[in-house]
Amino acid sequence: MYPSLQCLFILYLALVQLVYSNPAIRIHPALPALSSGKVANLSSLHSANTVLVNNDDPIPKEFKAREEDIGPQSRPMSEPATFINVVQLISVLGKQDFNGEIRPFSFNTAQFPSPVISLGLPPSKTIKRAYFIWGLQIAMNDMYTRQRSPHFWTSLYSLEWKEQLIGRISFGLPLTVDGQARQITEQKSQVQEISVPANLSTDISNNRVAVAYTFTGGALNKIDVFNTLLWAMSDASRPVSSARVPANWIPPSLAVYGAHTTFVASAARRIAEPFLTYSLLLDALAGAASYFVDHNRVGELRMQLAVDGAPIGDCLFHHRSTSAMESE
Repeated sequence: MYPSLQCLFILYLALVQLVYSNPAIRIHPALPALSSGKVANLSSLHSANTVLVNNDDPIPKEFKAREEDIGPQSRPMSEPATFINVVQLISVLGKQDFNGEIRPFSFNTAQFPSPVISLGLPPSKTIKRAYFIWGLQIAMNDMYTRQRSPHFWTSLYSLEWKEQLIGRISFGLPLTVDGQARQITEQKSQVQEISVPANLSTDISNNRVAVAYTFTGGALNKIDVFNTLLWAMSDASRPVSSARVPANWIPPSLAVYGAHTTFVASAARRIAEPFLTYSLLLDALAGAASYFVDHNRVGELRMQLAVDGAPIGDCLFHHRSTSAMESE
């Protein structure tokens, strides 16, 4: 090889190593899709060569989430608290128009005041609710697969559509009015437009709706289960929240982004109300997340829903090799 060509080749290798070793310029695209029936690894979020199967894929290839380097502002934050706050936020947003527009806001729960999750946008701008939910999914998967420590760290993710910045999601980091990171001088953003009831618990029972959670089998991989739960919530957010869940509903995303854990919701075959709706399913899934965290255990889980004592649905998280749900 000629000396000049050899020097160019060495320079090229050095640039490649710099790009892939620098977290400040790492891009986290939509989850990789399946090809030829193979199961995609939900932890392989860092591949920049994402090729989606068709236009019905859960997260379009035009959408990406990029983690930004926040330097010394990074602080430890509770992994369970972050997960629960994300799940509760999706349960709130999922009952609204999936393709509707939202403005900047901050969110936390009475159960976990920290971390605060914030959406940052330039003044007078909005963003599709779907983009924000997808960004939460990608960010959570990234935290679980890359931030390998006893806790998470405050993070800032840029949301992009067709390579254009459309917003930012902050986990525990205050934002300025134009969506930029601000020096940490307080624990909460001053913008607080979304809230959930103060009495969060693993049991969402009220005067009408009751959900019973029961572990039914062995342990499951936590990251696998939590990703499956987030996909289920994202898919349940797409239809009108008052619509009935089909007799045997498996989140469509799982057919594309398969995992070792799956989820199935079996709605009771009823000819009159009450019915299992997507709104109730979102609440039950949020309750399942709390159930996992409160019991410090992740395993095969059954969720039985009833309204005024009348069964409306039977749901199950289970390993893909497990047989279909059995009646008691």
